[in-house]
Amino acid sequence: MANEPKTLPMLGLWSAHATCHRWGIDPNEYFAEDGPSDRARSACQVCTVRAPCLAYALEYTPSGYWA
Repeated sequence: MANEPKTLPMLGLWSAHATCHRWGIDPNEYFAEDGPSDRARSACQVCTVRAPCLAYALEYTPSGYWA
């Protein structure tokens, strides 16, 4: 159906190495109405898997703070 939300595919193996995952950051910290938390931004700045995270975000997500 045209009005059904798009189901996102599973994250790749890279996501287990993401700083946000290792730090236990709640995903809602990235999608807050007033922008991502300072902690979420800090995690991205030091993350070693920013490139695949960004590629996933550009392909599958319309909003939020990724990579």
